Amino acid sequence: GFFGVLISEWNNTETLGGTPIWTRVLDAFALSFGGRTSGFSTFQTADLAQYTLFLMIALMFIGGASGSMTGGIKVNVFSVLFFTVWSSIRGRPQTEAFRREIADSHVRRAVTITFFSFVWINMITLVLSLFEETDFLGLLFEVVSAFALVGLSTGITPELTTFSQTVLIASMFIGRLAPFLIALELVQRERRSAYRFAREEVRI
Repeated sequence: GFFGVLISEWNNTETLGGTPIWTRVLDAFALSFGGRTSGFSTFQTADLAQYTLFLMIALMFIGGASGSMTGGIKVNVFSVLFFTVWSSIRGRPQTEAFRREIADSHVRRAVTITFFSFVWINMITLVLSLFEETDFLGLLFEVVSAFALVGLSTGITPELTTFSQTVLIASMFIGRLAPFLIALELVQRERRSAYRFAREEVRI
């Protein structure tokens, strides 16, 4: 995130461009950190380039560490998904990371949380795009920022309809509670599971 912001905004005179090199480094670090957690920024988010906004959407979606007050799917969930893919590429039948095996139950929780978050964000963005005549990337940015509890904004939220603002508020509650409740419910269901079906191969 830090290098992405630093490189993409280096020559943008509205953000990092035109400031001393040390200031550019600090501002890029602040945005890459605040863009996943606190929502702090040293310049207007609306002045970011389109590709930087897309990068920030990805960072906000991932969020901070599990157990913290940040939103998003959490770095731990993203790491489990990453190592699952990496293990699959290496031909490993189980998820492995740093010479340790990650339990299948953890992998399923990570996939479920990510899938729910991805579907919710896309569904809400699609619905809002039907009611709002605004830039789609900016609208996606607002939805992800609300869901991930970041607080960054390109400045279009006050211009949205009351319905859209209400949906964004609901997304904040969903983003705060849903991943935790999903993980908790999955733990309870896994403990109650007393049987397994016969294994079947699926063509992929």
